[in-house]
Amino acid sequence: MILPIGNWVLREACRQVIAWHEPLSSLHAADSLAVSVNLSAKQFQQKNLAQDVLRILGETGLPPSSLILEITESVMMDDAPLTTTIMDELKALGVNLSIDDFGTGYSSFSYLKRFPADYLKIDRSFVDSLGRDAESAAIISAMVNLAQDLGMKTVAEGIETTDQLELLKEMGCELGQGYYFARPLSSEDTIEMLSSNTQLV
Repeated sequence: MILPIGNWVLREACRQVIAWHEPLSSLHAADSLAVSVNLSAKQFQQKNLAQDVLRILGETGLPPSSLILEITESVMMDDAPLTTTIMDELKALGVNLSIDDFGTGYSSFSYLKRFPADYLKIDRSFVDSLGRDAESAAIISAMVNLAQDLGMKTVAEGIETTDQLELLKEMGCELGQGYYFARPLSSEDTIEMLSSNTQLV
């Protein structure tokens, strides 16, 4: 069931962003609101993935630039040449791509530089120990520098404290997610949060 479920999740995520636009229209950055959706290994292996994504964007009316598709590092490296082809097809649609859980797999740097990704996500296992050991800080700093050199932005997962946030900012990490910002929220509570904190939009 993973394929129909995956398409349903993608469609609902795109539909929800469109639904948020009107109540958030008074915010300066509301039009730049985007959504990240994880792709399963099965989805990513489908030859018609780009066509499915294009159809869902058309059905929901979401601009391609407002969609970020996340693919885990391990899935991408299962067949790196095929991954490059699929990512090129998705990028041609105008969507953004993110390498998820970076640092937990076995990326080959020779392929990493060929993947047309926009974001590199730093796994929460590194963020969790940030501030408690120098090794995590060194690894995160190296990831941030690598991403910047390859023209990607970094997203730190699992931020829970102010100290973690400040350290990540000092390292040059551009974006973050985690309980520091919010626990999982309903659609209505999300609108309230974004309306009261424009820095999150």
